[in-house]
Amino acid sequence: MNTVVPRIAAWSSEQPELRQLRVTPDGLTYKDGEQSGDRDALGFLWVRHSSSPGIGAVQFNRPHPTRQREAMTSLTCQVCSGPATTSELGALWLLHDHWGDWPYWPEGMGESEPPVCETCVPLAAGRCPSLRSSGVALYWVGSYDLFGVQGKVMTRLPRAGQPIEVDNGVYAAADLVAPWVLAYKAIRRLRNCTPVKPAHARRLLHPAASSPAGTRRFS
Repeated sequence: MNTVVPRIAAWSSEQPELRQLRVTPDGLTYKDGEQSGDRDALGFLWVRHSSSPGIGAVQFNRPHPTRQREAMTSLTCQVCSGPATTSELGALWLLHDHWGDWPYWPEGMGESEPPVCETCVPLAAGRCPSLRSSGVALYWVGSYDLFGVQGKVMTRLPRAGQPIEVDNGVYAAADLVAPWVLAYKAIRRLRNCTPVKPAHARRLLHPAASSPAGTRRFS
């Protein structure tokens, strides 16, 4: 069986590095000083995370924070890290199908999965376990602003500086708790969404040519 390992997927050898995290009255920072990339353009502090793709077991349902953030920032394909496919209608997104969650879904939805390229659509939809567990939907997205992050609100124990998690969710830069959020996923807000035409979607999801057997890892 061909198991596709998306570029953004984390591996069991890759773990968060929290020892240097410090909670202050003004927000989160790092004890050894903030380095380039620790804080994003919205002002959120990001978790530092080790990187060793290919070592250990792949964690399909746990994106690597740095690689997920890079893909969302540069709008590269979540699977192969090449350019995402675009058209006059926008960038191509492969979504977990939650049609019916609200009228006009997915318009206005906050999304943590980066876009895709057409070549990787059948690989991700047909062989990635996290997508096989649900239906998928293909959309052209015309507007996709960086809305915020998914992260953990951190505080410290009384009389000690040990950080503890008190909440976990999606936060915008204007939220009062934003300075104390430790980010691990970038969130884009999807607008001007147009479903890929059914015939085109069928061709992308079920191409005539089959992929070679074996495990494929994009890095």
